[in-house]
Amino acid sequence: MRVILIALFVMIGSAYAQTKKDLQDKIDLQTRTIDSLKKVIENQENIIENRDRSVRLAKEHREEMKGERDDARRAHNAVEQENARLLRQTKVGEAKLMTLSNKRAIIKAEVGKSITINQIICDYSAGISTDSLGNIITEEIHIFIKSINGEQLTDVAAKQYGPQVYSSLHPEHSLGFPILLGSGNSIAIILMKGPMNNLQPYEGVAHCTLTEK
Repeated sequence: MRVILIALFVMIGSAYAQTKKDLQDKIDLQTRTIDSLKKVIENQENIIENRDRSVRLAKEHREEMKGERDDARRAHNAVEQENARLLRQTKVGEAKLMTLSNKRAIIKAEVGKSITINQIICDYSAGISTDSLGNIITEEIHIFIKSINGEQLTDVAAKQYGPQVYSSLHPEHSLGFPILLGSGNSIAIILMKGPMNNLQPYEGVAHCTLTEK
């Protein structure tokens, strides 16, 4: 009986020892698994951190590239504008003949263009008559600048007259040509007749030769 108990005790001890060893092996395996998972997690965190850094650098680089692109566009536009300006300066331009009157009296340069007024011509006289002694009386025609860019220079009611650009009898009293109008600028003229102390509106027409470029 004692032998049987000893054998049973040995069997139980062996079984316990085996069970303890299996548990330790499982614990060791789980520990290794946990360590492996930690390494996987650390590796993934490094990958994420590197990716985030790459994304941040890519964004910063993209902003730098956008800034360089905008600078290049501004430089390109400036060169194009300068080329256009130089072309306008070297361009001969298109010659035109314009008919003016008190109803159509404005000469205006379009935006981006310029006008050179070469000459303004009109009738020699608004009328010719004779006095009681048979002397010929010629009614003089005058053309004045009425306004520049809308700023009034001539006020007929106040007998105030701006620069004269045409006088049929006294051309030496007129401005010299050419007259240059830059981009977007304008002048308006007014046609008058008679002596300077008794000017009246002239209903005829004048002709303006100009070059637009």
